[in-house]
Amino acid sequence: MELITLITFGSLLTYALAPIDYIMISRKNVEWGVPDTYLMVFDEALSDISSQAFIFLPMTNLYAKITPPKIEATCFAFLASASNFSGIGGTWLGSWVNTRFVGVTKDNLDDYWKLLTITYVCTLIPIMCRFWLIPSNK
Repeated sequence: MELITLITFGSLLTYALAPIDYIMISRKNVEWGVPDTYLMVFDEALSDISSQAFIFLPMTNLYAKITPPKIEATCFAFLASASNFSGIGGTWLGSWVNTRFVGVTKDNLDDYWKLLTITYVCTLIPIMCRFWLIPSNK
């Protein structure tokens, strides 16, 4: 399959799993008799597998194709560092958004749904940018 198709599918699958988080914070799963642990394990396993299989591995394949010979280790070290920093940067940005605009604390989780909504709206940004950033076989 083409790289852009795999990444799009992985991103949309991640986006499709969003209602599970809303179900958990609204406690609907308890009303339906589904324990938090089962729902959490299902959600985490499915989202981790999809992100690895449809996003991380195809992107690594792309990196391997575009890396010039003799500097593979340097390029992959840089890409791993950039990937790790993106997780840290996302955490910092999320913390700043929460502190500045939402105000969720460990004692007051009433507006946690707002943070989830911001997260899933921001998930659409890479999906919209993929056509200009990822090369196609065409």
